[in-house]
Amino acid sequence: RNYHVFYQLLAGLSPAEREQLHLALDTPQYRLLGQSGCIAIDGVDDAAEFRRTRAAMVAIGMDVVEQTEATKTISAVLLLAQLSFEQSAEEQASVARSSADMLSQVAALLAVETVDELSAALTTRRLVTRDDVVTVPLNLEQSNDSRDALAKSLYGKLFKWLVERCNTKLVDDAAAAAFVGVLDIFGFEAFKINSFEQLCINYANERLQQQFNWDVFKSEQAEYEAEGIEWQYIEFVDNQQTLALIDRKESLGVLHLLDEECAIQKGSDDKFVHKARETHKEHPAFGVPKRDLLSFTIDHYAGAVTYSVKGFREKNKDTLHQDLSAVMHDSHSEFVRQLFPADAATSPSKGGAHKAARKPKGKSADKMTVGSQFMSQLASLMRTINSTGVHYVRCIKPNTANKPAVFDMAHSAHQLRCAGVLEAVRISRMAYPNRMAHGAFVVRYGLLASSEWRQAHGDALVNARARAPSTGDAAARHTCELALSQIVSDSQRYQLGRTKVFFKAFLLEALEQRRGEALG
Repeated sequence: RNYHVFYQLLAGLSPAEREQLHLALDTPQYRLLGQSGCIAIDGVDDAAEFRRTRAAMVAIGMDVVEQTEATKTISAVLLLAQLSFEQSAEEQASVARSSADMLSQVAALLAVETVDELSAALTTRRLVTRDDVVTVPLNLEQSNDSRDALAKSLYGKLFKWLVERCNTKLVDDAAAAAFVGVLDIFGFEAFKINSFEQLCINYANERLQQQFNWDVFKSEQAEYEAEGIEWQYIEFVDNQQTLALIDRKESLGVLHLLDEECAIQKGSDDKFVHKARETHKEHPAFGVPKRDLLSFTIDHYAGAVTYSVKGFREKNKDTLHQDLSAVMHDSHSEFVRQLFPADAATSPSKGGAHKAARKPKGKSADKMTVGSQFMSQLASLMRTINSTGVHYVRCIKPNTANKPAVFDMAHSAHQLRCAGVLEAVRISRMAYPNRMAHGAFVVRYGLLASSEWRQAHGDALVNARARAPSTGDAAARHTCELALSQIVSDSQRYQLGRTKVFFKAFLLEALEQRRGEALG
């Protein structure tokens, strides 16, 4: 399905509300909802979910006006997608006669100045020169792109407004000395057919995997240095070349090539994939399937994924032109004006020309493609992550049948590999994968020493059991050192740190086996 709120809206509104919002069609008749053939979900009551959504709006402090305006915005997105255009012999597009009423309904929901203004912003571009304003007509494809960009922008800005409203209600930044953030992301994706969405998701995972590897490596290094452990530099997989293939501007990474193709009036998915294949044919992480000419393969940390480029340009084009931003900013609805602040638009004067707005630093989100927005937001996320102390939780799904007590080893191992856990384990095992506090070692493995040694050091063993196992002090360290000399014959297989003893791979398992045998 598309976003669930659309189906909730149509199922939960009363007939009178639907009439006010001009939502007269059945759900499958809406272009945004009827293309997949999936309208309802078994066990999900969309009308009940809409009631919960409305209750949530009240819970975050939205008044009746704001609730109504949010509902109007969602309705406008549905109706915008219904607009169709027709093209003259000169390839100049205009709103189709069959869509005239729909256009008026969209204009009413968004409270724009006039219907003609919205129509013009969808089908023309006004270019401001030093001396004049030039109106450039759009063709059919460009008008469709304008319509879709406005629909995406409305939905995206409403979503952002709701998130900010939730945070305003739930969080008092002035009273917070620090924060705990939870980042919940999609895992690595590799389907039978992979598109632009999978590329973005896997790019994010690629970047976070690099961070994870560095965090594991740095945490190991920091603990060794704090404990005074001698160690050698550990080689680990660095996926920087794959990241550069995707996002490095200087080498025309895949996302930058896609942006370039989206900026060309007669660009196409075919031309994009041809450029990508030519530009990166020598890159070690880039591959080209011989049978499918509209695809390319990227060798990710979790495995190779082949991407089908069909629809890449359309999915990436999210640029909202200033004319449409200006029409939204000049809406009679205060709510719509909040969604489109002044720095993202230029305001048309009564004469039809534009008064140039103050130019913001950098690119406005309205002028950025989906790919460039994604890169920017991911970079911001990484800066936040690097300013915090990070902990990782890896969730492993034991089987695909969603059944208890069923463990699919191959499926679980694949997830561990994709999540980078196996690489983290490899990094740890290269040096000292296991460690234990001095006192804890004496308490657990003291019984493996000779009876004579245990009798001679009875008081030390009693003291080790009496204090907390994690306590580190000179006496515990000395006792641990003496016990190790008795229990482990090869001193190269461990190192004694300031508060812990560090074990080479497999030593702890051997000690556990000996302990089990000693206990019978």
